[in-house]
Amino acid sequence: MASGDFAEELTCLLCSELFKDPVMVECGHNFCHNCIDKAWNGQESFTCPDCKEVITEKRYTTNRALANLVKKTVGSTAISATSKTAEKLKPSENCPEHDERLKLYCKDDGILSCVICRDSLKHASHNFLPILDAVGVYKTEMLAIVAPLEESLKVTEHLTSQQGEKVEQHKSNVSESQEHIVSEFEKLRTFLKAREENLLEQLQERGENLLKEMETNLVKLQENQDTIKETITMANERVNDTDSISFLTVNLSPLMLDPSTAHPNLILSDGLTSVKYGDSKLPLPDNPKRFSQCILVLGSQGFDSGRHYWEVDVGDKTAWDVGMASESSNRKGKIKLNPKNGYWAIWLRNGNAYKALESPSKTLILNAKPKKIGVYIDYEGGQISFYNADDMSAIYTFRAAFTEKLYPYLSPFLHDSGRNAEPLCLVHN
Repeated sequence: MASGDFAEELTCLLCSELFKDPVMVECGHNFCHNCIDKAWNGQESFTCPDCKEVITEKRYTTNRALANLVKKTVGSTAISATSKTAEKLKPSENCPEHDERLKLYCKDDGILSCVICRDSLKHASHNFLPILDAVGVYKTEMLAIVAPLEESLKVTEHLTSQQGEKVEQHKSNVSESQEHIVSEFEKLRTFLKAREENLLEQLQERGENLLKEMETNLVKLQENQDTIKETITMANERVNDTDSISFLTVNLSPLMLDPSTAHPNLILSDGLTSVKYGDSKLPLPDNPKRFSQCILVLGSQGFDSGRHYWEVDVGDKTAWDVGMASESSNRKGKIKLNPKNGYWAIWLRNGNAYKALESPSKTLILNAKPKKIGVYIDYEGGQISFYNADDMSAIYTFRAAFTEKLYPYLSPFLHDSGRNAEPLCLVHN
């Protein structure tokens, strides 16, 4: 029996020999006591060496039934071997020692014996059974051992099947997860590629727009630079004029605009006598004289005495301001344009709405739309008057006692969707 298939059930998995002092662990598998101790020695967690199930505690139970079965199997093997030898030597079933018929089985030594063996000192106090009775007893014991083993085998087979299903399910889950990850990363790569292209396109567009704006500002700055150079050249020529009468006559008549006061959106040209609104702000340095919010520019020449007259070409513009500003008037932030704040002016809005900027403002009714506005100041007389220079009809007159220098001021106002894009120009008579 020990050499057959059944012997495998009596063999320790760890030492590959018949069980010695067999013990059963929590999952139902059996091992030699010393073998399982060696396998678990020094470990913090325990698993079954056979099925790999995690064992909650380092605990096992002595399997006495299995120990007896091993013992009986070893005895049967010895008897079988002896019988075969005896069959070869003696064909009769006799005791090899006393040549008597074998009728008994010694339970203590696990061997077949004759009557003489039973009575001998060698088997003193031993327990004997008739051979047929011994066969019946040990067959019953073997069946009792095999029954739980068969039940354990069924459980093991069921667990093996379940574990196999879990393995296959795990493989399927891993495969599905891999496919999902690959799919999601492919979507992510597609999204990032599209995002990259979109951002690059936006950057290109913004870069081109900014470049156009910068180039436009550069042209405007160069135009202002050229205008300033022309003015400097003209001034130098006048300085070098040796004819006093000619110098004084020419030098006092023309008016020019002061670039240091101009709002950053205003473009000055034509020898600083023309001003128009630009869509983008010029990168001009800030200073106390420059208007920061109101779209205004002052003349470069102020008046603190005498009588003076000049004209402003307003053409067909739909909106403009023409007036005078005191030297100490505020230039920063939102300004209320009225005499209390040092401003005396008239304006046009929406193509036909004229007002005098008193406090409160006064609506003006004009018989004709002027192309040019005449401005007259009598400093000592306390008078600032505005005329339709086309026919010299009066528009409005401010009365005040002036105590500081006054400067001409102009505003070309906003573009009004291109309808008000033309400049305002000072006219020299």
